[in-house]
Formats: sequence, structure tokens, C-alpha cells
Amino acid sequence: MKYALAAVVVVAALGAGIFFAAGGLLLESAEPPSVDEAVEALDADRLAPRFDGEIAGLTIVPRQGEEYAYDTHCSTPQWDEYGGVEAGFATGTAIDIPNISGFEIVDHQVAWCDGRVAFNSVRLTSPGNDASVTIVRVLADPVLHKDVPADRVTAVTVDGQQAAHIEPVRFDDGLFSLSREELYIVEDFGITLVVTEGRVDLFDVAAQVLGGSR
Repeated sequence: MKYALAAVVVVAALGAGIFFAAGGLLLESAEPPSVDEAVEALDADRLAPRFDGEIAGLTIVPRQGEEYAYDTHCSTPQWDEYGGVEAGFATGTAIDIPNISGFEIVDHQVAWCDGRVAFNSVRLTSPGNDASVTIVRVLADPVLHKDVPADRVTAVTVDGQQAAHIEPVRFDDGLFSLSREELYIVEDFGITLVVTEGRVDLFDVAAQVLGGSR
């Protein structure tokens, strides 16, 4: 029997007045959207048709109120989430996460089930705190329970592997991002997720993750 893992690290709140420039390049002459304009853009995104189907080997199912992201490979009803599990237990396993150039780890969480580490997550920031990265690797079926507009989901290739790219909510002809940029990669063990905010190239980070784990 499969149990779902709470999507603690997958759901992020957008703080009022916090906007990221597309591609990490902020044009000094450009005015960021007002809070009202941002809310209007986000409301339009919330009401757009949802993606419901398969892309890049990943099946995306609208959450419909469910509070989880993955159908994990776990037979036990209770995860040992984070408490008592050393982050180093993931080292050398299929879900190990390599170092990312130019970033420092500020949080590392793992979850344990069936006698093995089945969930590994790191959050990293740049020295100047102008960019952040979250990387998650989980033993799970290639199924994602996530509510996302269909027009923001595309198939891409990273380091020779197919991936599902979820673009952020764009504003002002794509200049500003109002949400995170995400990449889901189906692998032999399950799913790798790479999330970026700020001045960082999502695809460069993903290539480092995939290349560093071979």
C-alpha cells in the first residue's frame, strides 16, 4: 500500500511585494508590478484550466484539495519524517544530492521508511541571498499531485533526460516572475524536483544535480 508524503517543501507562499525578475536579470528601469496587479495576475492563473495528464513520463493529477505531492514507495503507514534521521544517511544512495556550485545548504531534511531513506531535500542560497534553490529526491511513482495551469507545463530535456518544466507566473511580458520555477524529472528510483527563485538558472542547477549523481 502506498502512502502520500506531505508536500511541505513543495508549497511556497508568495509574500506581498516580493518579485523575481525573469531569468534572474532585474532591469533597473523596470517597475515591478503593484500588489494589486500581482494579485490580479495570480487570480487569473488560479482560474486557468489545470493540467491533467502525462508529460515527460510524469503523470500530473490536480490536487483537488489533497495535501500531498507524491505516491511514495512505502508500505509503512507512518513516516519518520526528519526527526532522528541524519541527513548523511542519504549519502551514496540513489537519492543523494550533489553539491551545487556557488550555493550553500541552509536546510537539509530527510524522511525514513521501510528501513531506508526515501525522501531527501535540501534548500540552498547564494552568498548574496539573491537566489535560492530547493532540490528534492523521493522514492515515488511517476505521479505528481499538483494543481498547476496547463499553459505553464512544458516538456524539456536536461542532460539528456526528459523533464516536466513548470514555468513561473509571468508578469509584464515575462519580465517579472510571481512564483517559483520548477522542474520534475522522472528517474529510475522515482522523482527529482528542482526549484529556483531569483538570480539562478534552473537548467544549470538541474544539470549539476543529474551529472553529479552518476
